[in-house]
Amino acid sequence: PARTAVAPTAEADASLVGRLRRRLGYVRPTIDARRHARPGPAPADDAGRAALLRRWVALQAERLAADVDADRTGAPTPAPDLVGRARRLWSLAHLQRHGIGGDRVKAAVPRAWEAMDRHADHGHGGWVWTIDRSGGITDDVKVLYGQSMAVYALAEVALLGGPMASRARTAAEVAFARATSPVTAMGVPAELVARYWSPLAAGTERHQARAGTVSLDGVLHLFEAAALLVVAGGDGGARGVAELAAALLHERFLGPGGVTRLDEAGGPCPAPPSLGHEIEAAWLLAEHAEVLGLDGERDRCGRLVDAAVAAGFRHGAQDDAPAPGVRLGGRQRSWWVQAE
Repeated sequence: PARTAVAPTAEADASLVGRLRRRLGYVRPTIDARRHARPGPAPADDAGRAALLRRWVALQAERLAADVDADRTGAPTPAPDLVGRARRLWSLAHLQRHGIGGDRVKAAVPRAWEAMDRHADHGHGGWVWTIDRSGGITDDVKVLYGQSMAVYALAEVALLGGPMASRARTAAEVAFARATSPVTAMGVPAELVARYWSPLAAGTERHQARAGTVSLDGVLHLFEAAALLVVAGGDGGARGVAELAAALLHERFLGPGGVTRLDEAGGPCPAPPSLGHEIEAAWLLAEHAEVLGLDGERDRCGRLVDAAVAAGFRHGAQDDAPAPGVRLGGRQRSWWVQAE
């Protein structure tokens, strides 16, 4: 879209400026509804909106498959880290499972798995954050968000059935059991550890994770991975972790009195609200309510989404955090919040 700013990488998150911005409720600007320009008139009815979505999904299917081919040659690709490659694998497997993209997407799935698997730490389990073109490790931290997204992607491959399913399910089970073994004082899997699964100093920040804390972001992605692994017929303690994460989301993070991050003792950490994560957590809980036996979850999550939209939707877009508050640069509307 015209005049849409591209957010910089998250490498500055650990800096003093990054911490100050988050403390003040600042989110890097991406979409500003006042300056955002559509390429044409918006669809006027449901049929037009559905047609637009179908065209967009088909375009993204082609782009994702092309990214896999570029990645194999060492050409630059979007988000060349563990989460980027895991999300790409999940997306392609999900497209194939729903019959979108044909042979182009089907052929890209195993190659996308191969690209993600280059991050695998075969000696110690799990996956490292970044690698160079030759496969050498450039950032060896283990981030729960990254481990969760990789398990999530493998569970989606397992749901495809066929020759890859059993191997994907087993790999997801083993990795999930390993990633959830280091825990915080709250009994929740640690969000940020060293390569050898040893704890990092409390307060260490890398890739939007902070050692010694428990965040809404980390817990919702943990739930996401655990729940889909259950759906895919996997084990590795996934059901118990999914139930723990669901309870924690409702009791500490969502609804009135909810927070964005907790410290080691379970107390709230200073952090701005995140409406995008609240919406994301709600639809994930609703999506997996039946398989996990969460009674009344769909209605409860519908109310959570209604509250988040009421707090932040204005001028045609969803704010990242509710106003008022100290907002540098005005109300910020990140692309991923609109997607949620």
